[in-house]
Amino acid sequence: MELNQKDILDSREKLAKRLAEVEARLSALQSLSQERDILKQTIWGFDELLKKYEGLPLTGYPEHPPLPDSHLWEGARYVLRQAGAALSVGEIYERLRVLGWKINAKIPSESLRTILLRKPDLFERIEGAKFRLKQRA
Repeated sequence: MELNQKDILDSREKLAKRLAEVEARLSALQSLSQERDILKQTIWGFDELLKKYEGLPLTGYPEHPPLPDSHLWEGARYVLRQAGAALSVGEIYERLRVLGWKINAKIPSESLRTILLRKPDLFERIEGAKFRLKQRA
């Protein structure tokens, strides 16, 4: 079987069209994946609230996570509030990532660590290289 230029161009065009279809479907799946991650994080937050307040009547509404285009320290503050305990930078970063945050840095965890250290009024570093919300007097 001999291929000519027209056959090759036709085949290439069909493949390019199929690629565009696959990429469009993948984009939709990525959005669903991000939504799934946010839902998982929110459910985890509710589970943590239920554990924390087990046996007590709950009133009001839990804090909503800040949007990923907010300041990164706001996201870290939310994550630490939800955890109710000190977390490592890696743990904070992973939970932020699940919430849809992206840290555009060569070493995201180091950027996050720097941001936390620059907000000593909100975060304090404790033993074991963990951070917690600063205790208010």
